[in-house]
Amino acid sequence: MVNKFGEGRVVVAGDAAHVHSPSGGQGLNTGVQDAFNLAWKLSHVIKHLSAPSLLDSYTAERLPVVASMLAETTAVLDTTYKDAIKGYDRGWELRQFGVNYRGSDIVLDDGDKSEVADPYRSGDDGRARGGDRAPDAPGLLTKDGTRTSVYALLNPTRHTVLVFGASANDEAFRVNYPEEVVSVVSVYPRDTLNGVLEVGCVIDADGHAYEGCAILQVEAVIVRPDGVIGARVRDAHGIRKYFRKILL
Repeated sequence: MVNKFGEGRVVVAGDAAHVHSPSGGQGLNTGVQDAFNLAWKLSHVIKHLSAPSLLDSYTAERLPVVASMLAETTAVLDTTYKDAIKGYDRGWELRQFGVNYRGSDIVLDDGDKSEVADPYRSGDDGRARGGDRAPDAPGLLTKDGTRTSVYALLNPTRHTVLVFGASANDEAFRVNYPEEVVSVVSVYPRDTLNGVLEVGCVIDADGHAYEGCAILQVEAVIVRPDGVIGARVRDAHGIRKYFRKILL
């Protein structure tokens, strides 16, 4: 494994950055995650939306994840040499749903940070935190009655701010960023009447979005272009604080 994923104008990803046993089947997904983590940051820098220093977070976020992955695949390989049958056992972490960037300098979370998680495991307390993979949620209802999902609202070229329990037009959450850079969607609880919806709002009709993010109060969940929760904040001040880490 390299000791850094980039230097100046040179960056590496996938097999150019890490080589390991195929045990555990982690290689392809890990390389794709490298590329996805890098792509939106590189795009922002090229478009002069972000400072070149944003690219430093590529190494900071991916290096600990890959180090954990190497430890996992090496352990699987060692077990296989000792007992071929046990070598086929696969723990939950090898599904990679627990890969996270908690502790990253560009991640913000105003909530409880008491749960300890390594870069390959998160979510044991049932709450998606800043730096975790954003959970999907089907059963969202739009103003015209169409059903959609959280992942259908996301876009790999821009951030998506999900405002839970309030209108994005409320003063407490109102922000002004170019639509091609940041989209904002209000997510109302399941008992909300469809008739009060504004365009660009959804009702969590099945309750999966509130449950998946463990929403207990009005707050905003900011999802990055790579599908990672960049921030969990309580108001527009928190939203602006997060984007000061990202945008020029």
